[in-house]
Formats: sequence, structure tokens, C-alpha cells
Amino acid sequence: MPVIHIVGQTSKMLQDNHMMIHHSIGFKPDHQQYNKASAPIRAAAAELWDPNDAPAEIDRVIRECVIKKKPVYIFFPIDLTSAEVSAGLLDKKIDLSYPVNKENEDAAVGEIVKAFENSKHPAIFVDHLVNHRAEMEVKTLVDSLRIPIYASQMSKGLIDEDKPYYVGLYTGKVSFPGIQAAAETHDFVLGLGWFPCDTNTSFFSRNIPDEKRIDCLDDHVVVSIRVFPPQTHDVSYPHLLTTTQVKGKRLENVYLQPLIARLLKTTLKVPDPALYKKPEIGSRPQGTDQDADKITHSWFWPNLSKFLRPNDIVIGETGTTNFGLADTTFKPNTKYVIIPGN
Repeated sequence: MPVIHIVGQTSKMLQDNHMMIHHSIGFKPDHQQYNKASAPIRAAAAELWDPNDAPAEIDRVIRECVIKKKPVYIFFPIDLTSAEVSAGLLDKKIDLSYPVNKENEDAAVGEIVKAFENSKHPAIFVDHLVNHRAEMEVKTLVDSLRIPIYASQMSKGLIDEDKPYYVGLYTGKVSFPGIQAAAETHDFVLGLGWFPCDTNTSFFSRNIPDEKRIDCLDDHVVVSIRVFPPQTHDVSYPHLLTTTQVKGKRLENVYLQPLIARLLKTTLKVPDPALYKKPEIGSRPQGTDQDADKITHSWFWPNLSKFLRPNDIVIGETGTTNFGLADTTFKPNTKYVIIPGN
């Protein structure tokens, strides 16, 4: 998530002399411990000591936050609280353009166009990395194509669940009855924001083969789909697999937001949406505690839908809540925020 954390620090003199300040650690403390602790989870950090360099460092870190959509840290020692810099620096806009590899982006667009052309039963799978990166572009894309759409547990709410082409949450073996079978029968799946962690895949039980997918992540695209000969790509004929080529390309510096923007300007040939028949989805399994006189999980999560309204913000954690909310129907334009569990 793109967050700018501005952290107040002790002065350079106190740090250089390892002074034992009230929130430091040990008798000869390293005041940079908190700086070091944030390193594994941040996209960038700025340590501001020189007021001449500080404005450029702040701009650099803000740019990294916007481009990479990850936390950044600005460490602000008390030495700088009274330092002055030119207000004219605010007139220079920060360059927020993505460092796209144009050749790789062209190749990714070409592969996606080709995959749609060769597909008879394509689908789109919207996953977690779309969050904070390309929400509006992806919504526009799926509305324009109107082919079957699946979402992951961690991307719930990104696609309105009342859309006629929205099938449901594909979470591997714990998917709602009928959804797993439907998701795994498509001959091409465009994965947007692919994020295959354990809680998002029901412990890695997604089963859409690599050779049926093109996966678009936050800053690269993985093309593994088999390219079938023209007019003979129907996967119901296994002998044709011997004449296909597995690409297995990783296209670096292809960013999700500009890539989807390119696709919106590109003609993507898909089957007529009028021919699409939504798969049969089974009934929700009844819990064994229907006669309970207390609130149970099997009652609570489906009934929570009655209390939700369009444009709500739903906050859940990655444990019980994350899985329980799969049984809750979100109203249009619901924003789902996931917080880490212990």
C-alpha cells in the first residue's frame, strides 16, 4: 500500500554520540534501529541531514511511493525543523511517469491480443495487486469486454458483484460450489494483479495451468500461454499440444496501470458476450448449526450482506474475517481493506 511515513528522529549530535534517549535501546544505543527495521518492507527511504539535499530526497521518495505503490519512509531529524529552503522548489513538479520498457510493453500487448484472438472461451481473473494500482482502468476494461470475470479473495469488491459477467471468487478448493470448475475450464485466462500467496489461493490450490495464462503483476508480465496453430487451438484435442510452443517469457518494467491503459486503446477480439452463458453455481451449503440459539459463522457472514450499503468500506483481517467475507455479498462500489492478522 502506498504510504508515506514521516519519522521524527533525534539530532545528529545525539546519534553520533550514542546518547541514551528515552526511547532508545541499550546503554550505547543505535538510533538507526527503527530505520533498519523498516528496510525489508519499504520501497525507499530518505535520511534528511542536509537542507540543500532534503527537497530532492523528499521528491525522490514520493516518486518511488507513487510508482511502486509501497510504503516509503522520510526520516526527519530535529536538526532540520528550523531549516529553510526556497519556496520556488514547489514549482517543479515531481516526475511520476512509470519507467516503462517500451519494447517489453509492446510485446506484452501483442501477446495478450494474440491470446484473445486464439481463444474460444477466455476469462479475466482480477487479483490483489490491482489494488492501489489500476482499479479504474481494470473496471473499465472488464466493462468493455464483458467476458467472464473472476476475483480472488484479496480483490473482493474490485469488481461489482451484481455485474452479469461476474462469476464469483475463485479461491481454489474452497471456492463456492461450481466456481472452481468454471474457472478451470477456460482456454485462456488473463490474470491482472496476480498474487498467489497462501491465504489468497486456499493454500496454493488454484489450478489454472500456466500454459493457459498471461499474468500481469505490478511491474512485470509473465507469458506462459501456449500459442496454438490458427484454427486448431481447441484444447479438447490433446494431440495438438505437441505442436504448440510454451513461451515462458518474463517481461520486466511493464507496469499494470499503463499496460491496462494501452489495452483500453487496443482492439481485443473476444467472443460475443451474448453467447456467454453464466455457469451454474450451486447453492450455498447449509451449516450443521442451523438450529443454534447463538450467532454462528454460518449464519453471520451471509446475513452481514443485509447491513451493507453501496460505497461502503469494509475492513477485515487475513484470518477468519477474510474467509468469512467470501460468503458476504458486497453492494456496488464497496471498498474492501485487508489488514494483516497475527
